[in-house]
Amino acid sequence: MNKISGIAHVWAFSAVPAPHECFGIELKHGDNAAPWFQGRIFEPDSKQYSILGVPAQSPPPVHACMVSEHERPTFYDIYVAEYTSEGPILKICALNVERHSGSGDAIELSLEGSFNESPMHPSNVAFAQRLKLTTTKMLAGNHAQRHLEKYAPGCVNSDGIVCLGIAFIE
Repeated sequence: MNKISGIAHVWAFSAVPAPHECFGIELKHGDNAAPWFQGRIFEPDSKQYSILGVPAQSPPPVHACMVSEHERPTFYDIYVAEYTSEGPILKICALNVERHSGSGDAIELSLEGSFNESPMHPSNVAFAQRLKLTTTKMLAGNHAQRHLEKYAPGCVNSDGIVCLGIAFIE
């Protein structure tokens, strides 16, 4: 599997239900009350990828030491597609990626050593072993709306927050 490393633009949705189909595969996801997110990753060589995160279908058991007084860890299934002249093509899945609690609206994700594969995903899709997404800047209000109009014209989310940062997937 190739590495993907670049600038991430990610926006979250909490009032809109998560999609049930994306890139030609059925998405079965867990906690529908958890927000979902989508965005883009821009590599230095001009390649672009679409990223989608939905609540994990089969999250791992949560040990008591992982729970704070105010937060429980949230797990997502992440789908990454490469933009091509034929449209987006699903390239990578990462299952049970942890969204770090305590980061507020900022999207902070990590995965180390996933060996989960799922029979519901196409065989030509790689499964990520490592994933890191870190927010370095957030846009809200009019700044977020202008960003979404440019990069995601179909997204109408007046309360939207856009997280800008760094992404690494392998």
